Amino acid sequence: MRILHLIASLDPATGGPVESVRISLNYGSEQDAQEVVTLDDPSAGFLREIPFPVHALGPHIHTYGYCGRLIPWLKANRSRFDGVVIHGLWQYCGFSVLRTIRGRVPYVVYPHGMLDPYFKHAFPIKHLKKWLYWILLEYWVLRGALCVLFTSETEEIQAKRSFWLHRWQA
Repeated sequence: MRILHLIASLDPATGGPVESVRISLNYGSEQDAQEVVTLDDPSAGFLREIPFPVHALGPHIHTYGYCGRLIPWLKANRSRFDGVVIHGLWQYCGFSVLRTIRGRVPYVVYPHGMLDPYFKHAFPIKHLKKWLYWILLEYWVLRGALCVLFTSETEEIQAKRSFWLHRWQA
């Protein structure tokens, strides 16, 4: 089985999701092949230390992670994979999967706590911005996923409190 992991950055300075990808790639049988697509600059020093295949397509623009090379790369390579794992929300990676992967290759989403309702109350203006993005895009990314991977039952319950419009398979 060939799995593609999609994450905005593998920079260890960005925290948890990066380590989750590194751990995930250590599991699976020897017949399984896993690769990562990231929006990092291919010349980034931290990429030299990663012991698995990485396709660095960046540099990306803005914190949203727009990278003009991502969609063409996914279109050209999607048939090589049996599944895709999207790590994180609120970035260009989700949009690119809707444009190129949805309906062609099964995908799952690993939100890494990014649907915690804490952010709704702690940053109400930012939540309003995310609400608009949720309706336009992120809701559809999660709804189209084969499943959404939560780290715990509590995280799944809390995620449903972030936005009243939610529908996904956990």
